[in-house]
Amino acid sequence: MNISEILKDIYALKTTPTYTDVQKWYTLTLAYKQKGYSSNKAGYLAAKEIFSSQLISEFSEANESLDVRNQIDNIDTLLSIIRGKK
Repeated sequence: MNISEILKDIYALKTTPTYTDVQKWYTLTLAYKQKGYSSNKAGYLAAKEIFSSQLISEFSEANESLDVRNQIDNIDTLLSIIRGKK
């Protein structure tokens, strides 16, 4: 499974993100992390901004604030993989 497919699954997107979208998500996620957001929240905020037209449904406020360890590991792993490909 490639990064685009993983992002599609994590954020329940209608379509698979393009390479450019993945790069935008990466950059924006890092920017949100630098502002102090957790990996999960930073990734979600970036996805919400970049993939807004592709989101099947908005997450509820409760889901936005969840800091599930497994998801954080997934986001940090994806960021590391993308960083390694740059």
